[in-house]
Amino acid sequence: NTTTTTTTTQIQEYSNMISQQTHTCQNITNDFISTSLGVLDPCIPYIFKFNDFQCKRKYGKAFKYFEDGYGDMDKYQRMLHNVSTAMEKGESLAKQPLQQTDIHWSTTTPQAQARQQPPQQEENKINHSIVMKEGSFTSPATDFLPSEASQCRFIMLQPSSSDSGAQQKPSTSNKNNTFVIILPGSGESTESERFELAKKFVQQRGWSSIIMIAPYYGSRKPAGQESFHLRTVADHFIQSLAICQETAVLCQYLMNQNTNNDNVCITGFSYGGGCALGATSASLCLVGDKNAERLSAAYYCPTVSYEAMVSGDMSYKIDYEAFRSPSDKDMLETKQKLHRVMKNMTMELMMEPLGKHKKAPRIASAIHGAFQGDTIVEPYLSHKFYDVFERDLPCRTEKTMKWFPGGHASAAILRTVYQYDLVLEVVEKMEKLLQERSCDGLRSDIISKRKTKTRSLCSGIVHMERQSEKEKMSNLVGCGKSKKARRTHKRVRRTN
Repeated sequence: NTTTTTTTTQIQEYSNMISQQTHTCQNITNDFISTSLGVLDPCIPYIFKFNDFQCKRKYGKAFKYFEDGYGDMDKYQRMLHNVSTAMEKGESLAKQPLQQTDIHWSTTTPQAQARQQPPQQEENKINHSIVMKEGSFTSPATDFLPSEASQCRFIMLQPSSSDSGAQQKPSTSNKNNTFVIILPGSGESTESERFELAKKFVQQRGWSSIIMIAPYYGSRKPAGQESFHLRTVADHFIQSLAICQETAVLCQYLMNQNTNNDNVCITGFSYGGGCALGATSASLCLVGDKNAERLSAAYYCPTVSYEAMVSGDMSYKIDYEAFRSPSDKDMLETKQKLHRVMKNMTMELMMEPLGKHKKAPRIASAIHGAFQGDTIVEPYLSHKFYDVFERDLPCRTEKTMKWFPGGHASAAILRTVYQYDLVLEVVEKMEKLLQERSCDGLRSDIISKRKTKTRSLCSGIVHMERQSEKEKMSNLVGCGKSKKARRTHKRVRRTN
């Protein structure tokens, strides 16, 4: 038996060593590919120019961001005030908490209609391991959104209940499900850019994935807007606040929809990473400290401000002529004014109410991933995000930042590698924390039961002693009913 045990242990150690070496080789390969793809970042402006050339041939003009200038900034300020006030008080960001009856599961996805595909059933089986369906509910920001964007829309991918071939790895608790909410980056107007990542979570981990469709994108695009190019700066800010609210409301619903205590992880890429930080803050204010231990977040190549729109390669896509005023000396002054506005509008505004909360809830785990050669979210912007993330986000475990080789193009192409790993790491930390708390709770219950049992036993002994005393007294009293009985009793005592 000793020989067999030793052999088994050696086989396990050898297997673990091979697994670690394989994982190390995969990491080296991925880093090499990411570094190689980093050469694409300097080509991004030329890609934008080629895209403009194609648009001019097809539509007669090139599409730019903010063709109508700043827009209604007062409307954005009112919306920010309403959201901040609700978060400080811990009130719902919607008129009432989201209920199961409020979500409408549509039988046909708008994306399928756009591609002129046959109508899909309510549950469309992509393959033997995944079920996809689209849900919608009234956005909590509906008063500030155009009518076309008033319904929040999302795509949900779940493991098929009848599937036996999926490589599912259940969580350590085996009692709850994990939902990964994936927010969109700039221009990700449909689910296609995030579909492979969402599918990987379902197939390899057995989790559920939710792909959020942002206001002004895809099926929520208002009339008069070309593609994903928002017409005003105010629309862009309102879009950000709205997606944060919608994610927080959905997060609260997922955590409270049943008694299984489901876990939630919020993640996003680039612009979506910044929105994920705001959504995390809003979610913490809604779910409270007790449920916050089942919430985690992974920020992938994020930016805390909108400065990346005007400081990096994205600035080529902005229509600066729309911001030109007669008082501006030249275009440089116009650009500087816009730069100040975009720089001051940050996700820190969504973090401030969390700091004013009476009992600031703490998230279970969080991580930040950035790329060294990024020309869109430049390294100084990544450091700025991490400063806010480290300072303002209360967390139960240590917050970490990871640097990857390559640029923004590498990050976009390798999302199923790096973003997947970040989410995996924070969810495993969260599950470990929950497992420890569960063990602590079980230990406390055992101690409490032992104390109760000891108290019951002691009270029983005291009760028996009291009963014995009462019986003795009753015997003595009984003996004194007659003179003959008393004399007999005295004689017995004398004899004894």
